[in-house]
Formats: sequence, structure tokens, C-alpha cells
Amino acid sequence: MYTNINGTWRTSTESNLAGTWRSSDSHWVNIGGTWRAHVIPAGSQTYTEFGTYTFTVPAGKTTLTIDACARGGGGGGAGSWYSTEGNIDVERANGGGGGGGGGFIAAKAFSGIKAGEVLTIVLSADVTITCAQASFTQILLSVGVSGTNGWLNGAGTGGNGGSGGTHGTTGGRGGNGGSSYGPASGSSGTNPPGGGGATNGQSGSGYGGGGGGGGGSLITGTYGKGGTGDTGLYWYNYSKTGGGPYVKISWT
Repeated sequence: MYTNINGTWRTSTESNLAGTWRSSDSHWVNIGGTWRAHVIPAGSQTYTEFGTYTFTVPAGKTTLTIDACARGGGGGGAGSWYSTEGNIDVERANGGGGGGGGGFIAAKAFSGIKAGEVLTIVLSADVTITCAQASFTQILLSVGVSGTNGWLNGAGTGGNGGSGGTHGTTGGRGGNGGSSYGPASGSSGTNPPGGGGATNGQSGSGYGGGGGGGGGSLITGTYGKGGTGDTGLYWYNYSKTGGGPYVKISWT
């Protein structure tokens, strides 16, 4: 609700204190003899597509909760070849390593932010969130490292998780690929502290070693999780790409 005061439109959550307009979380309005609170409702804004965005802190709000993650690393490809065993050509493969999970922050509260301040959000492989306000330290989350390819003499290794920067947590490491000469199934990706969504390694196909599982993240869905290493019998055939970046800003 807006009110025109001396030619300037003001929201109903602004008060003039000693000549200075200030925001508040709620105002009380007398309706028919009954006082009722006019409260700025809770809400959230989510960003999942690559690009640059701006977010303005709502009136009356001084604390934001942010969930975010950088892109997960891609899974490595399987290295395949033919070998002759008993006059029979057999195709073998060593699985690729799983990609590392992107750096992330989960339900991190940032207080002391002023209403009307503008945050700049950049979603690429990495994720950055900046604000001109001196009390807001930049958020920088790094992409997970891709898993390596399987080779003739060995399986691929899992990529490391991306950095969580000042505020966040390092993503989980991808699992190693399986070997055609050893266990067919690749290992699981590691979860970050507190749990996460690592994918188990896949079983080999025929004589192929399984791909390693992707590194985990605490963010919902597949966002920020590492891609699973390839288990197919094709030379350096890359499997799943890592999960995309994600930012969710909430206020109460």
C-alpha cells in the first residue's frame, strides 16, 4: 500500500523519524476500531539460468537467507579398446571418473543488510553474489572439477569438489571409475559434510568398467552435483554433464 506524502509516494512500512524516512518490518493500522498489523510477507527469488541478475532487498527486511551452488564438474569418458582372448576379439573399457560437486552454501543467513540495497548475482560455471554495502562480503562459489577419462591401463579418477569461498562449503569429490580388470562398478562420489546427493557408480557393460559417481551437494535436485563417469564401450564417450548453478534468496 502506498501513500502520497508531499508529492512523494511512500510505502506503508516507512516512518518519518526526525525528518528521516525509515523502513520497518510492520505497521499497525486501525480498521473500524481494531488495530491490525500490516506486515511485509515472506518470499523468495530463485535463479537457475546462466546470466547476470540484480536483486533489491525488500522494504522492512534486514536479513536474507541464501542457498546457492556452482555448477558440478562433468563425468569423465570411458576408454575402450579391443583385445584378443582365445581368438575372440573382446572390447574392454575402463570407466571415467565422476565429476566433483560445485561449491555451495545451504540456508546461510546474512544479517544487517539494508532494505533497498542491490545484490548483483552472476551465474556462470562459478557463482558470485556481490553488494556495494561494505558489511556484505562477496560470495564466490567455484565449479566442480571434471572427472578424468578412463585409459587403456586404468580407470578415470574422480574430480575434486569446487571451493565454497568465504561463506560456503567445498563440494563432494567424484568417485573413481571402475576397471575392466578389477571391480566392474565405479565407486560412489563423496558427500559434503552433513549429507548430500552423491550418485553410486554404475556397473560395467560387458567387460567395461563402471563410471564413478558424481560428487554431492546439499542443494535440492541435481543442481551443483557432479556428472557420473561414463561406463559405455566408446572411446572417451562423455557421460552426464554436471548439474547447473543455483541461487535462492529468501526473506521472512
